[in-house]
Amino acid sequence: MLSTEGVSASQMLDLGEHLAVAGKIGDANLILDALKQNDEGSREQILLAGIIAVAQGNLSLAEAGFRTLLLRDPHDTRVRLELARVLFLLHRYAAADYHFRLSAARSPTSVQHNISLFRRAIQAQRTWRVSVEGGIAPDTNVNSAGRDRIVDLFGLPFNVDNDAREKSGVGVFANADVELRLRRSEAVGLSIRAFGNAREYRRSAFNDEVAGIEIGPQFRFGNAQVIVAGTGLFRWYGREIYSRALGAALRVELPISAQWQVDLKPQFRSVNYLQNPSQNGPFMSLNGQISRSLGSHALGQIDFLASRQSARAPGYAYREAGLGVSAFAELGNGITVGGSIEAARTVFDAPLFGFAKTRRDWRAATTISVLNRNWILLGFSPVARLSFARSKSTISFFEYRRTRLELALQRPF
Repeated sequence: MLSTEGVSASQMLDLGEHLAVAGKIGDANLILDALKQNDEGSREQILLAGIIAVAQGNLSLAEAGFRTLLLRDPHDTRVRLELARVLFLLHRYAAADYHFRLSAARSPTSVQHNISLFRRAIQAQRTWRVSVEGGIAPDTNVNSAGRDRIVDLFGLPFNVDNDAREKSGVGVFANADVELRLRRSEAVGLSIRAFGNAREYRRSAFNDEVAGIEIGPQFRFGNAQVIVAGTGLFRWYGREIYSRALGAALRVELPISAQWQVDLKPQFRSVNYLQNPSQNGPFMSLNGQISRSLGSHALGQIDFLASRQSARAPGYAYREAGLGVSAFAELGNGITVGGSIEAARTVFDAPLFGFAKTRRDWRAATTISVLNRNWILLGFSPVARLSFARSKSTISFFEYRRTRLELALQRPF
C-alpha cells in the first residue's frame, strides 16, 4: 500500500497527474486510491479521477467528474480549464469555447496564451452549432399594443378597435438556430445558417412566426472570421404572410484576446410588406456585441444597434439606435443567473397618414433569467425569464407596457 504520510492532497494530485500524463496509469491509480482513503469525494480525488479518465480516453467519464466539481464551486478555474479541454476533445466546440473564455479571467498570461490558441483552433474546426428552446409564456400584452380607447385621426376622435388594444394571454413559443460550416481549406469555407422563432396563442390573430436563412463564403484572416452571406427573412402574423426580405449580410467574429471578443454584423435587405406596400423599402442596419469574461464564472456584454428603414410613404420610414448591457454568472449547484437592460430610440421621417404629429419613440426593457443546468430532461435544462418593457411615444396610441414570463427548456452547453 502506498504511504501518504506527510503528503498533502494537493501534492498527491500533482504526482498523480504527472504519472497519468506519462502513461503510468497503474501508478496514478495507486495515488487515486490513497486519495479515496483519505477523503473520498474530495476535489483532489474527483479531479485526479478525471485526469486519469482523459489519459485512458474515457472523456465522458472525465466530463461528468469535472462538471460535478463545477456544480460545487463555479469559481474553480483549474477544473473549468480541464472541462474545456475535454469538451474540445469531444468536438463540442461551442461549449468548450464558453468554458475557455470564463477560465481566462483568472489565469496567468502563459495560460491565457494557450487559451487563445485553443479558441483559434475551435474557430477553425467548428463545423456546426445548434441552439433550441421552447416553452410557455404568460404575457400581459401579447400584441404590444396600447390602452387608448380613442385615437385622433384627421383632427377627429375615433374609437380604437378592441383587437388593436392591449391583450393579455398565455402562449407557447419556440426558438431554433442551426449553423453548418463546411471547410474548403484552412482559410476558406461555406456557412449555412437557418433560424426561426414562433409565438403561438389561442387566438391565432396574434400568432407571430419568423424564419430566415443565411448562406455564403467564410474567410479566416488571422484570429478574425468573416462571413459574406446572402439572406432571406420571412415573417407571418396572424397566420398570414406579413413581410419577406432578401439581402446580404457581413458577419465578423473577432476574438481580441482570451477574455475579449467583438462581433459585428452590417446588413442590407429589401423588404416587401405584403399587406401594406406603403411600407416597402430598403433596410440597413449595424449590430454589434462586445463581450468579456468578468471572472471564472461570469460574462458581460454590451450590444449596440443602428438601423435605417426607408419606405414608399415617409410616415413608415425611420431611424433607430439602441444600446444594451447584460451579464450572467454561475452561482453553484448548476444555477446561472443573468440580467440585461436595454434602451432604443426610434424617429420616423414624417407623420403617419391621418396623424398630426411625427412619431418619436423611446423603448426600454429589462430581463432577469435563471437557468438550472443541474436538472436535465432529455438533454434540455429549465430556464425562467421575467421581462419588463415600456414604450413612450409622441403619439400616445403607440405607447405600451408589457410584462412577460417565459418558462422554457433549452439545450445546455
